[in-house]
Amino acid sequence: MIQPGEVFSYIDTIGDPSARNGYKTSTGYQNGQTVPMDGGGVCQVSSSLYYCAVYSNLEIVKRACHAFSTGYIANGLDATIFYPSLDFKFRNNTGFPIKIVAYTEGNAWGKLTVQFYGSNPEGIYVKTERYTLSSTPWTTVYEPDETIERGTTKVDVTPYTGYRVKTYRNSFDGSGNLISSDVEAISDYKHRDRLVLVGPPKEE
Repeated sequence: MIQPGEVFSYIDTIGDPSARNGYKTSTGYQNGQTVPMDGGGVCQVSSSLYYCAVYSNLEIVKRACHAFSTGYIANGLDATIFYPSLDFKFRNNTGFPIKIVAYTEGNAWGKLTVQFYGSNPEGIYVKTERYTLSSTPWTTVYEPDETIERGTTKVDVTPYTGYRVKTYRNSFDGSGNLISSDVEAISDYKHRDRLVLVGPPKEE
């Protein structure tokens, strides 16, 4: 339950996403690389919370986009975290309590659901507009590697297209009249080239 005026902190809520606190290992980003880490994937929850907060017309206190485009949520509507330095926070700027309900169904490939419950007597609702300001395509880079079997190749780094995305939050009253149109965020997603390791040529 988030009371009026209260700030919700994702990191304060989940704590340290480490193995000693029960979090499992999955993939995450570190220094531009995809690496195994404790609590990999917790940003899917913070992104879902951010999505709900935007469409609930709540005040965003702190949010950062991922290093790369995620693929599981629209560009410009994700929120990454990195314990303990990078948090996601929003404020309940309504006059009513907000209840957050979040749960999963299935295994690691299952479904995550996040829901916000509150009061909206004025019937205000939000629509977003997202514009891709620029994109940076990836290329394939080949690198010789003596450890690879002769005459073969191996993809060592998967690629990402880079994007710069501008998101607007448009608020409407219950009659559909535009109340405000504000820049929600500008999100910069890096590009990453595809790295292919090439083994020595086959012996004749």
